[in-house]
Amino acid sequence: MENGENEQAPARGAGGNVTPMTTESHIVMCGQCRRTIVVAVSNLHQPCFRNVEEQADCPEILQRRGTGEEALLTMMCEALAGSLAENLERAAFEAVDREGVWRVACRIPGDVNRYYSPRQAREQADIWERRGRTRLASRFRGVADEADRRVFRSRRRVRGLAPILALSVVVAGAAWFMFTRRPIEVAMQSRTASAEQLPAAEQSAHAAAETGSSAAQTRSLLAAAPSSSQVVPEQVVVSEQVAVPEQVAVSQQVVLPAVAAPPSSEAAPSMPPAISARSAKELASAASAAIGAPSTSEAAPPEPVAEPEMLSLPGGKFTMGSNLDPSEAPIHTVSIKPFAISKSTVTVRAWNQCAAAKACSYLSADEDGDAPVTNVSFNDAQQFIAWLSQATQKKFRLPSEAEWEYAAHGGTRTKYWWGDDIQPGMVNCKGCNGDQNARQTVKVEDIKPNPFGLYNMGGGVAQWVSDCWHKNYQGAVADGSAWVDADYCLLHVIRSGAWRNDPKSVRPASRDYYDGRIRYPTHGFRISRSL
Repeated sequence: MENGENEQAPARGAGGNVTPMTTESHIVMCGQCRRTIVVAVSNLHQPCFRNVEEQADCPEILQRRGTGEEALLTMMCEALAGSLAENLERAAFEAVDREGVWRVACRIPGDVNRYYSPRQAREQADIWERRGRTRLASRFRGVADEADRRVFRSRRRVRGLAPILALSVVVAGAAWFMFTRRPIEVAMQSRTASAEQLPAAEQSAHAAAETGSSAAQTRSLLAAAPSSSQVVPEQVVVSEQVAVPEQVAVSQQVVLPAVAAPPSSEAAPSMPPAISARSAKELASAASAAIGAPSTSEAAPPEPVAEPEMLSLPGGKFTMGSNLDPSEAPIHTVSIKPFAISKSTVTVRAWNQCAAAKACSYLSADEDGDAPVTNVSFNDAQQFIAWLSQATQKKFRLPSEAEWEYAAHGGTRTKYWWGDDIQPGMVNCKGCNGDQNARQTVKVEDIKPNPFGLYNMGGGVAQWVSDCWHKNYQGAVADGSAWVDADYCLLHVIRSGAWRNDPKSVRPASRDYYDGRIRYPTHGFRISRSL
């Protein structure tokens, strides 16, 4: 089984807080539980579970969870790591020609075949060298060098053939000229002989043309001559000026095809009858129409980027946090600078444009383009932001945690933006509308907006923000910017709650976290921009 070209679309550090990243998935049979697991391999972290469901069912992870280890989301069981290492040691590498492009083929037992450009293969070598797999890195680089050599040889061979091809073209052109010269000479001689045998009326027509008579007079004189006496070669050269509609006139020598006519006993056996002036006029008119007709082969204009609608919010101070959960304490005052935030979460339509451009590595299967995109990781969101920023030449980012909470309150001070109690129709969550099985997702604008005009700032889809996870607000920044660690963090803050969560989780102050590398069905995001 093949996955085609190994396209990698790293995030480009949108917002300045995220390190550029490349990730690919490997299929591995765990040597302990004998399950087939998808493992994510990145240049920024150790190999890990790709899907949270597979991680949650791992016997070794379940055992660690019983001990209360908080960092288990960032880890992979030892048995799976060993199986991955064994597969990589058995990998076969070779330089292959794929449709005229030299690639590095990596074939791993039980996994998909992968094809890298020489540059991508060297990037993979760097990743595995940082993981201590120096032998594997050396094999990647060796085959990348071989692919480069094959490319060089191909280019040199093409350059060597260029003079031969040029000479072949010259010889072919000379042969064509010699082949066609004799028939043309014969045709000209036949035409001269025919002109000498024309009746008086036709000779008068030629004389009129030579002395400046109009094309209409010439055609009138020609019409008086019997058609059986007109003998011309297969292609007729019309040197008279033919009147045609609009602005097109045939005043130069125009080669016109012969028109079929009944055979004439007076005509030469190999020569068809002459084309009439009327036929010449019709052909000239057709040529004029063809020249003036608009081209239908132009490529359709590209679909415009589905840029999310942005709302500008004024800056100000607000009280952040609550006493309802230890992670939301202590309550503190934060100053927010003016910024713009998307009116709703990013939709499936906008996301799939990024996937179609091969800038986002995940394609949503949701057929409703207006639905919020879900099952995206923090790293996926960074890929989208990098693509959108480049496509629109605007600098987008994820909102900070403080900006998100400020926007969610909508200028209010109550538990929810509409008051202190849940009200039907205000939010999509478990039990919020009298039902214990909320709809999985609703269209982004199906729920009422808050006073700032923002939709789904609570419930619906949980939303990634820029901040690294901290268990409370002790030492938090107070300027509204993202609170990030000096080094790259794996756990990022999630806001809003989702349709699966209860009313407590959809409050503006509620906060949660998740591994930024892992996709989960309730996770989406919205974007922001500094003003």
